[in-house]
Amino acid sequence: MSRRGSWKGASPESSGEARQHLLAAAQSCIERHGFSKVTLSDVAAAAGVTRPTVYRYFGSAEELFNAAAVTASGGFLERMRARTAPHEDPVERIVETLVILISEVPDDPYLAELFRMREAVSIHAAGQHAFVSNELRLYLGDRWKGDEQTLDEFAEILLRLLRSFLDDPGPERDVAELRRYLSRWIDPMLRPRLL
Repeated sequence: MSRRGSWKGASPESSGEARQHLLAAAQSCIERHGFSKVTLSDVAAAAGVTRPTVYRYFGSAEELFNAAAVTASGGFLERMRARTAPHEDPVERIVETLVILISEVPDDPYLAELFRMREAVSIHAAGQHAFVSNELRLYLGDRWKGDEQTLDEFAEILLRLLRSFLDDPGPERDVAELRRYLSRWIDPMLRPRLL
């Protein structure tokens, strides 16, 4: 591994600090070149490290760029979680999460660009799928009575549903209509699998 100016002379003191440094470099590159043109090599060069160093802190380019988009969106994920937290019913919380994503991602410059890039947000991408599965576990808590495979399959269904709405919003619906529409289909699919 090259030692030339590693971390641009400011070596991080923890893995969390290293990740933040790499995220900042990724955001800077994205702002200069746009999502579709940035490479992992660009980010490594901007951070003053090698590609293997980036992989030490992020398992894939997808994971790095997804994390950079979420960070750049100004805490979108945290705001979404806070807005859905009052919904104690897990089905309502999942529906509300989809409503927020479908309604607001197209207006967020970072997240909209990320979702426009098919190769960055593929349905089968391990990072995306694992993230949604983990969010579902958080939402469902101990109420889930299905097995892990079924939960992972439900995560895939939700990702596919989100992706289809972002690709083609279909008929215009206000937020209340969208909420009713999603509830009508998600509730009977999920409710029988809850305690």
